[in-house]
Amino acid sequence: MPANNQNQQIIQLIHIIEAKLDNLIEEVRVNNANNRADIETLKKKQAPYSTFYMTRLLAERRLSRLADHGAVK
Repeated sequence: MPANNQNQQIIQLIHIIEAKLDNLIEEVRVNNANNRADIETLKKKQAPYSTFYMTRLLAERRLSRLADHGAVK
């Protein structure tokens, strides 16, 4: 009987470990989803600045070309 009792304890430990692993897996899934959402939010926040920067850069290039042709002093 002692071996049977030991087997039962091992089985209980396995169930505890499985439950903890399931919890960890779910936590990782939630963290991944939150990280993806954070990345999307950051992309949206950066987009206006990126657009502004690109517009400014293009305007500076145009002015530079016009200056090269003598149209702008």
